[in-house]
Amino acid sequence: MAVTNPFKITYIDREVGGSTSYQLLGPYVIDKGHDHLRLVFDVLVVGTSHSNLQSKCDDLETDFRKRMEHDDVLKIDIGGSVWTYTHGTDLFDGSASLTKSGNPETDFGFSRAYTCTVEAQLPADQDDGLRSVEVVVNYTPSRQRTVTMRGTYTGLSGANAKTKYEADFDAEATEYLNAVDDSATWELDDEDGTFGTRHRGSSNNPFPHLWHFTRQYTELLANQTAEALDDTTIRDHRVNFTDLSNHPGDSREDIYRLRRCIGAYECAIDIDVSTDLYGTFDDKVRPHLIAQFEANFKPTVFALDSKKVGYDETAKRMSVEFQFIYQAPKSEAIVEIQQSCAFRETRTIDYTPVHSKDEFSMNADPGWAVLHRIWSRVVVVVGSENPKVRIAEKPLAGDAGPFSDTIGGQVGPDKHGGKNTVNAEGWNVIQSTSQVVETYIGDSELSGQIRLAKLNETVVEQYHRTPGQTTAPPIQRGAKKPGK
Repeated sequence: MAVTNPFKITYIDREVGGSTSYQLLGPYVIDKGHDHLRLVFDVLVVGTSHSNLQSKCDDLETDFRKRMEHDDVLKIDIGGSVWTYTHGTDLFDGSASLTKSGNPETDFGFSRAYTCTVEAQLPADQDDGLRSVEVVVNYTPSRQRTVTMRGTYTGLSGANAKTKYEADFDAEATEYLNAVDDSATWELDDEDGTFGTRHRGSSNNPFPHLWHFTRQYTELLANQTAEALDDTTIRDHRVNFTDLSNHPGDSREDIYRLRRCIGAYECAIDIDVSTDLYGTFDDKVRPHLIAQFEANFKPTVFALDSKKVGYDETAKRMSVEFQFIYQAPKSEAIVEIQQSCAFRETRTIDYTPVHSKDEFSMNADPGWAVLHRIWSRVVVVVGSENPKVRIAEKPLAGDAGPFSDTIGGQVGPDKHGGKNTVNAEGWNVIQSTSQVVETYIGDSELSGQIRLAKLNETVVEQYHRTPGQTTAPPIQRGAKKPGK
């Protein structure tokens, strides 16, 4: 028969004590800490028969193996004074277990005793839902810092844990970052969240009672755009420059060829701010990459030689690769020279036939020899240039340019008489071909173009001596003498 007991405990829908047939045996034990609650009490089950006892024990065991769902309650009632814990508001992740005590003083006849344990997690009401947080600072070999934060939020006052985290932790994280270094600029580049207990709420939607989170912040050392070290649109950016140069050899000292440099930029786009990849490239990434190239390499002139831009629309990432062609700061107008000098010899022989039995009989007398010296060179200069006039009496308008009249620092045709001048002995210019081809390299839409002038020259000189002289003709240093 049920008796009235002023002490009763309710777990979800199961009430023990009070006027029920499940009586509380002895006092209860409650253990409460910062993050947990543990309630232990003994229940005495009394039946009217063995089958009735079995049925009551089965019902009790079934009810105390249930996991608490959202809005389920745990009550401790002592004479009308009630402590009520609502799952999802006052406690989380609640569950119960039963242990048959095996007490010989109670386990006889139609009675059995059980030890019931209810365990749950408590909300972090003292810290506005933030139960715990751990902050780890890592240093890369370059001493760039990354800050990792790990912790747990609990629901509070009916607000779920995920909502509390999203509403409050930004300000909390800023305080921790300032504690690490309040003068540094930090960017959130990685974030993870895990549902703790995901019970259904009154709207039958998952209601996260616990939210375990991880955040990683990286210290920004290089600007993301020309205007800002930390741009709200750009995340996880990388800027790399690779300088390319080759020096195959030129025909004059201190000639510096045009160089190439690859500038690469990679980043993610924060979709909470923007989803326009092309607009971000056009307005922010492109001008910043060009400005960074100019600041680091200080070119005299430069142009964009090639461009590759990749848009990953599925992940909202962008990769950019520019190849710049530029003139180094110490370079002059001439950027490339190729030159050569060649001798070309022809001669005549006078053959006088002699009547004899041999039809090939004839006397050979030397005639005149012709010795030509052929100068060839190709010169590339930044800017404009005009073809050279070397034989006409007066130079053409605009003939002046950066090219020296001395080819490669050696004696050239212009050292043997000026225009329309014939030397009485030695070398004279008999033919000159001079051509200029202008080219423009680079993308005019991005950063302008470089104007190059390519001068191709071929100058032919002929050697002669005053009659009666036998002086050997001068041979260019390093060349073999005729007949050798």
